[in-house]
Amino acid sequence: MKRMKRLLAVLLIAAMALPLLAGCWNFSLDSSNWTIENGVLVVPEGVTQLTKSQVEKVSGDFTSVILPSSLTSIGDSAFEGNTALTSVTFRTGADSRTALNPTTGWINFTAMAAANSASGAARKCIIGQKAFYGCSSLTTITGWEKVTSIGDNAFQGADIRGRLDLSNVTHIGKGAFEGCTGITAVIVAPEAKVDDSAFSGNVTVNVVGEDNSTPSTGGSSGGNINPGEDGSTGDSDSAGEGGGVGGSGSDGEDGSGSDGEDAGTGGSGSDGEDGSAGGGGSEEG
Repeated sequence: MKRMKRLLAVLLIAAMALPLLAGCWNFSLDSSNWTIENGVLVVPEGVTQLTKSQVEKVSGDFTSVILPSSLTSIGDSAFEGNTALTSVTFRTGADSRTALNPTTGWINFTAMAAANSASGAARKCIIGQKAFYGCSSLTTITGWEKVTSIGDNAFQGADIRGRLDLSNVTHIGKGAFEGCTGITAVIVAPEAKVDDSAFSGNVTVNVVGEDNSTPSTGGSSGGNINPGEDGSTGDSDSAGEGGGVGGSGSDGEDGSGSDGEDAGTGGSGSDGEDGSAGGGGSEEG
């Protein structure tokens, strides 16, 4: 009898706890519960794919986004047209604060496990086409090392600035950063595939392991001749060397007719020595 009562008690407790556990299990997928603090949207750990529909369901306005280390993809047009967005941060390690269920107050241990697994396996993220298209206030992206692929027109029209280290990115799509005139330089891997017009303006693309750099589209020529090199003033046409003033025919060197040498007056040209009246060609006495 006692055993029966204990069993019933355990079953009752399990039945009461099940809704809480279910909420803890699934809350991270319900974007309407995602936390926004001081204008910062915190996407919880455990989320692996971020879609446009999820972003649209977020309740509240935000200007910055913190993405979890568990994230593996940002869908096409996920944040397209969000002109209020100014910064995006990719987390590269698990953070228990993003795994807390704001409704139940419970920690989502499933999400934490996924985050730790992702962090341990160095899980990477791909960015879909037009994911941040038209985000005209977006200036800062942190955590580029997590990104491996950037889709077509992903950041077109954004206001990203400075130098970008994309050395972990294997593919940069067409027009990915078109219109981002604030970018000054980009670092890419030798094996990276960079599509046409990935960057606009005079952006210098540096390849890891190589000394040379290549302006992307609309850049200035990279092989201009500097003063002092081939064809410039100071070499073959310079004064004092072959063919120029001061070469043959110059005063004081090989040129014929110069004073003091070969046919000139001077040398030992005094009377009383060898009968000459100068250098060579004199009368013998």
